Amino acid sequence: MVKKYFFFNFVALLFMLLTFACECNAEQTIKWYRADFPPAFILHGEEKGTGYCDRMEKDVTDLLTDYTHEFYETNYKRIVKSLRRGMNVCCASIYKTPEREKFSAYSDPLFIGLSNGIIIPKEKAGLYEKYMTPEKELDLHSLLKQEQNLRIGVFSGRNYGHSIENAISAFRKTKTIQER
Repeated sequence: MVKKYFFFNFVALLFMLLTFACECNAEQTIKWYRADFPPAFILHGEEKGTGYCDRMEKDVTDLLTDYTHEFYETNYKRIVKSLRRGMNVCCASIYKTPEREKFSAYSDPLFIGLSNGIIIPKEKAGLYEKYMTPEKELDLHSLLKQEQNLRIGVFSGRNYGHSIENAISAFRKTKTIQER
């Protein structure tokens, strides 16, 4: 698991700003795609709109007063598919990957988020010690290979970073990985 911080980027925002910089008028619409993925986006319940990407998206849309903004709830798979098709959409919570850079434009990073991690009951921590690297990072591939009764839920189309993606890919067609 990667210990370093990762960057969330506004996908295609820079592209849109550059493309439409000379044509600003109230007739233009920016379509914002978002997936229900707390704590980034919280789209339902009492805390709706309080995710860190919800707040960041609001700050940006408040600055883009010459545009009309439309917001759509969808999943990561559809967001990536829409970007791949060249649709004029933005998403504030999508990983920058070499593959996605082929069809998406990214702004400069707007904030730093913590990397992915696991949470287990303290009394069970010893069970996972054998899967820790000398750098105290979890060797997810070894864990999934040995602990075949383990189940991991992932969002279809979401990218979890290079090392996690490699482990997920190796076990995607097994009962270990449950995709939503």
